[in-house]
Amino acid sequence: MGRCADALSAVCRLFLTSCAPIFRNILLCVSSQRRLRLYHLLLGPSIDGFPVYPFRFGIPLVLKQTNRTVSTEAHALLSLNKLFPHPLIPTLIDSFQIDGVTWTLMTKLPGCGLDEVHENLTDDQITLICGQVLTVMRDVWRVPQPSELGGQVMVSASGHGLKTPRTFFEFIGKPRASIADCFQTVIDDWDDQPPAVKEVLTNDRVVWVHVDLCMRNILVTPHDGRLSGIVDWEDSAWLLRSWLLHVQRQLRLGCAGYWWHYWNNEHRFEPELEAAYSAANEILSFYLAP
Repeated sequence: MGRCADALSAVCRLFLTSCAPIFRNILLCVSSQRRLRLYHLLLGPSIDGFPVYPFRFGIPLVLKQTNRTVSTEAHALLSLNKLFPHPLIPTLIDSFQIDGVTWTLMTKLPGCGLDEVHENLTDDQITLICGQVLTVMRDVWRVPQPSELGGQVMVSASGHGLKTPRTFFEFIGKPRASIADCFQTVIDDWDDQPPAVKEVLTNDRVVWVHVDLCMRNILVTPHDGRLSGIVDWEDSAWLLRSWLLHVQRQLRLGCAGYWWHYWNNEHRFEPELEAAYSAANEILSFYLAP
């Protein structure tokens, strides 16, 4: 029975993903309030206390509530689905705003959070998952930044800024015009740094970065421990490649155990990327991980 339900859910997910643009156009004919009332009839309880609500009856959809109208998951997914459609990234089905709140309807990917099962997995299995995540991230890095953004950094898919480390991720700042401008926001004495250090840091590239690859956002299939999805793209944005290293190597809630050990001790990126990470790590004034 369980396998039949999983198979049916997979078919429904494939159908929703392939027809997502059609659904979005049809739903535009219905008012936001009516759509929200309809969705509420189908919602189950929130996931782990977060404002994320899966649909009942095996419907592979999830509704997310975000208390802002810019730099949201809806903006990120709409951009990613267009530039880089991938089965391990949710597909945006619907999005609307009511009273300053953004509601995002997306496909629900299979599996459970790595945080729920990592203690039952071997180090080799977690290493395999890390490698699969890294493959997806590198593929996303190859997506070119839209020319209209002109090389801006710390800019979201909506063209707005991000929650900044300087405000401890409480407030959204403005996009930064360049890599050097970005570092001025996280390094208090940037202007006093030696030219050689600045050169190492500014030689990094601007790519699309997922800024919260903690274990709960890594979905795996419980029976074989394989990667089945990467979720919570809400604060992802155009950032520096080295930003990912700062996020993954910081010991924090959801980034511990062998997951943390792998990124800190087992895997090494390209020499120039490691050099940028090391140079920034010595002089950063704020943590880059939320």
